[in-house]
Amino acid sequence: MPVENASVLHVRLTSLSSLVADMSQEESNEFLDYVYSRLEKIISLHNGSIFEFSGESFLSVFSESQPQLNAVTAAGECRERIVDIIKEKNIPSSISFRAGIVHAPVVKYNFSGGSKQDNGNSSFKLMGEAVDLAER
Repeated sequence: MPVENASVLHVRLTSLSSLVADMSQEESNEFLDYVYSRLEKIISLHNGSIFEFSGESFLSVFSESQPQLNAVTAAGECRERIVDIIKEKNIPSSISFRAGIVHAPVVKYNFSGGSKQDNGNSSFKLMGEAVDLAER
């Protein structure tokens, strides 16, 4: 598998799950789509790709030109956007923003669940020490 140097950004929005727990299914889906679509645009704007959403977190990778600068800039803009969303939506709960960024070799691979035919269900995964460190 090809190894490349990349910057990995792990973002965690603490207290997000307790906030959406008090919403209806429709309201929580709408709110989470609203939040994550805006953050995804920021990541993309800075030549990054989101590899995984999990609970209150997402993992993204930056491997094109100036990946360290792009990851740091995207993290700052994501934090600013969360503050804006809290104000805009008049959210009484305090969602805190935590980010970890590591620049190191990573392996990107296509995971198809072990089947030889992925039937369109394959997804790209990311592994390496940078992923583990960014999540801490």
